[in-house]
Amino acid sequence: EGPSWMALEAIFMPIVLFLTIFYFHTIKSRTFFIGIPCGIFCITMYASPLTIACKVIKTKSVRYMPFWLSVGI
Repeated sequence: EGPSWMALEAIFMPIVLFLTIFYFHTIKSRTFFIGIPCGIFCITMYASPLTIACKVIKTKSVRYMPFWLSVGI
């Protein structure tokens, strides 16, 4: 099944922290470096429910739509 997402997160975050502290010395460069992954994760977080909504529209069935996702939308 592959590595768990938590293990990948436990490896990814210290690498980002290390790079931010030791390689970027101005607030502008640090903000830019941290902003890119944050932007990618935010877009992914909001696009994920849209993929399910597209599947529901294509199949014309709400079988794939989780209840709490319906409440959130």
